[in-house]
Amino acid sequence: MNDLSISGAHLESRPSRALETGLAVVVRASALLLPLAVALGALRGGVATYVGVFVVFGLLSVVELVLGATGISARSRPGDVDPKVVSWAARAQLRVYAVGHMLVVPFALFEVSTGKLATWEIVGVGLSLASMGGTVGGLGGHELFHQRNPIDRLLGVLVYGMFGYGHFAAGHIGGHHVNVGLRHDWGTARRGETIYGFLYRAVVHGFVGGFRLEHARLRRAGHRGWSPANLVVRCTLGTVAMFAGIYALGGLRLVAFHFVVSALTIAFMELFNYISHYALVRPAAGRAAFVEYTWESDNKVVNWFIFNAGRHCHHHEKPAHAFDALRLFHAKAYIPYGIALMAVVSFIPPLYLRKMNRILDARSPGRNAAG
Repeated sequence: MNDLSISGAHLESRPSRALETGLAVVVRASALLLPLAVALGALRGGVATYVGVFVVFGLLSVVELVLGATGISARSRPGDVDPKVVSWAARAQLRVYAVGHMLVVPFALFEVSTGKLATWEIVGVGLSLASMGGTVGGLGGHELFHQRNPIDRLLGVLVYGMFGYGHFAAGHIGGHHVNVGLRHDWGTARRGETIYGFLYRAVVHGFVGGFRLEHARLRRAGHRGWSPANLVVRCTLGTVAMFAGIYALGGLRLVAFHFVVSALTIAFMELFNYISHYALVRPAAGRAAFVEYTWESDNKVVNWFIFNAGRHCHHHEKPAHAFDALRLFHAKAYIPYGIALMAVVSFIPPLYLRKMNRILDARSPGRNAAG
């Protein structure tokens, strides 16, 4: 694994096991309750409609600033958790979230369709849905469709499908995980590429690439590539059916609302890939040392909330591992701030690019100069 190894060091003094376990339970429960909070916000109206934005981009950013880049008990020891013990709990947590996610979206759409919400409240509902769906929802769905269990994979696709992005699973697994760090990987941002330029490549090339991968898979099996067995075709048909149902519920106004919310949600979903792989260039194809081409985030508290998504190196090494089994690596590629704060900064390209390019130049001059 070259100069990378699973971390066994602690950067801060470790609190008692009971205190840490209790804090983890509270944080993870709050992630599961996020869909309920968004639903209650849509039902109650007023400033409560903005609860999703506040939690995801406000509260988590504050936590990252207060705890610093390393958070609490930053780097876990390899033996902290037995994957065989926690896998059932991780799967249950993801499934509970998925159910809540799939219930809150139609509920929020119904509340908007009633006409009782003012325009500024509708904006709040939309931003909260996108903040929830594109962050916790996107990362939770991502974990689900990576699992071997067909129920989990279906739930993962459906979580993304609520915003018309279920086809993402096809291109992500067969494309991004194979080609991470290569120039033609639509999930790896090039040096100097802004989030806005990256979104075009990720969304458009991801859709076309996912279709081609599914088409080739079916043709190898002796089936028609354009059949509903093609995940991209199936998800596209599902998206058309979903928007037809939304039109029946609330007309063009509700269709426009969910279209904008879905576009923003997809942007937040892809934002994680932008941050996680920015400008880390792999010289050639092959499975060697995939972990070198991902950025880590070691704020443990925030990782509890987002299904350990910050432990992205280990995920690329073991994509089907339950998220509770993921560990942080001793690597040179750590983002300077927490994921939530980096997400905010990334939408201001001059700030993001200047900070990240300086880190790249400092850690390995010339290595990642290619775009």
